[in-house]
Amino acid sequence: METIVSDKISVVAIYDQKKNTFSPRKIKWQERVYEIKKIAFHHQVREGTDLFHIFSATTETVDFLLKFNAQNLIWTLEKISDGNAS
Repeated sequence: METIVSDKISVVAIYDQKKNTFSPRKIKWQERVYEIKKIAFHHQVREGTDLFHIFSATTETVDFLLKFNAQNLIWTLEKISDGNAS
């Protein structure tokens, strides 16, 4: 089941200078830490003057849609899905 959330979250992210990539590795949401196992996709969008990085991230049990605002450095959890169609 997919749920729209739009909550601010804490994120541990890594920048790899050799690959020139930036990606989340762990998120903390509702006092629980989730370890990201895979990034399914990453793209950028502009909303007005703000640039956002959108990540589809997977743990062992749930999928997250994460949004990073490059101007104010705020991460939000936009959606969460457990993979079940309910």
